[in-house]
Amino acid sequence: MFKNLIIVILVSLLFTTSPALAADKSQLSPKEIRQKIEQIGLLSKVRVKLTSGEKLKGTISAIKEDSVALQIKRGKIAEAREVQFIEIAEVKKGHGLSNAAIAGIVIGTGLGIIGLIVLAVAASD
Repeated sequence: MFKNLIIVILVSLLFTTSPALAADKSQLSPKEIRQKIEQIGLLSKVRVKLTSGEKLKGTISAIKEDSVALQIKRGKIAEAREVQFIEIAEVKKGHGLSNAAIAGIVIGTGLGIIGLIVLAVAASD
């Protein structure tokens, strides 16, 4: 019984973590970044990850030839920041959920599934 329980837990963990591991992100070219930002459009909220690892959340205020201007709110103060397309590793529309919130959802779901499996295995014995 203990061996079966360990197998079920390991299989459950495999299925709950595999989508997170499968998310392979390739580097986009500055031209592709610019096209993506143009598709998102002016005055849209975006999340930008820079090649330096810094993450920004803001609103697109202008799209230039080789850069984008973002309005970034820090408390009640809005700060303008111009970011070169070559500095941008990833851009997403909207602010969405934080990584911590997503991790909490995945972990909670995985634990819930494991709990149900444990109850089902215990009930069958």
